[in-house]
Amino acid sequence: MSIHPVDRSHRERHERKLAAAESALSSLAATPNTPHVLLHAALELSVESATAIGESTAAWRRRTAQRYGPDIFARGRWEGERERADSRSLATQLTRAGYPGLRSEPDLLSSDPRTDVPSMRPAISVPVLVGVGDVRLALRLYDDWPVLDAKADLKVAIPANQRGAHMSRLQEACIAASRQSHQSSVDFAIELARLASTSQACSSATAEVRIDQQPPISSSVTGRASGLDVTTTLSIDHDGSRVSRLELSLTVQVMTACPCTIMYSRLASERESGRAYGPSMPPTFTHSQPGTLTVGVRTGGAAAISPAELLTALRSCAVLRESVLKRPDEHELVDRAHRRPQFAEDLVREAAATVAARLSADTAVFAVASLAESIHPHHAVASLHALAGDLQSKSP
Repeated sequence: MSIHPVDRSHRERHERKLAAAESALSSLAATPNTPHVLLHAALELSVESATAIGESTAAWRRRTAQRYGPDIFARGRWEGERERADSRSLATQLTRAGYPGLRSEPDLLSSDPRTDVPSMRPAISVPVLVGVGDVRLALRLYDDWPVLDAKADLKVAIPANQRGAHMSRLQEACIAASRQSHQSSVDFAIELARLASTSQACSSATAEVRIDQQPPISSSVTGRASGLDVTTTLSIDHDGSRVSRLELSLTVQVMTACPCTIMYSRLASERESGRAYGPSMPPTFTHSQPGTLTVGVRTGGAAAISPAELLTALRSCAVLRESVLKRPDEHELVDRAHRRPQFAEDLVREAAATVAARLSADTAVFAVASLAESIHPHHAVASLHALAGDLQSKSP
């Protein structure tokens, strides 16, 4: 499915103008004593292009203030209430000042169908999934954790009679989605997949977004400000009108205590002391296993759970590594891990079952753990895929 060529051409023109206007705006905003007339022109062209591709003036203003500072409008003497100036004269002002890309001259070669090589027939007529990978993203998420880094893979399913994809349109989809502000990572990924699926002739698009984030927390004993490093991963299929598959997972940093050694050391201590320990006896020593735990859900449409709900579930069944731990916090975390020793297979079972308890029975759940063995040169790995209903029926 694809959008009408005229609509696509209109959108592409304004997306190019928006990119050029915001490039100029970024440079002008960072320059002290920049002429207000140039700043005003960049603001005018930016809001004109943003609203032309569907962003509201209020959203544009909020995004612009967040990116360049709330004083940007006063510096550019932009009130937004009066009738706007002619965009061609504004573009000319900025072009003469050395800012490129604001005046579009028709390219006759681009309109020649012979240059549209991707739309030609291939030598071997089979469908292909093709696109761009490891595209870095600049995200603005309102109701979500701070973003440290984000990347995406974006692909379209092209038909058998089409030689290739228009890669620049996929990059433009990434830029267009990043320039908008989104409530959450899920909203962003859905919009990115939608833009890709409507960018060109294709049966569907797939977006995989990986976002490194740091939810703020407080340490358990001292209450100090701390943080968790997490990666939110979204994989979405979109056919141009709706989401046909949505996979959401959360990867967290964990540590476990090996159950085998803790039992052996307890029995060894009992034999050495000549007495049996009761249930109130503190746990004996063992070796630790730091690593990662990924838990996710897969649906055919809307997200069944949010990243925040996933994190709450994981914190209740696994010991997560934190950025700030004072001595009492360190003791509490290590003690908690030793009182609940876990194999990698225990970890995936318990995490998947804890998440499944929050879902409808027909939701698919998966969990993957990879733990570094502190006394071995290998990692302990485990994975699990099940329906939430099966996990619910087998949980104590």
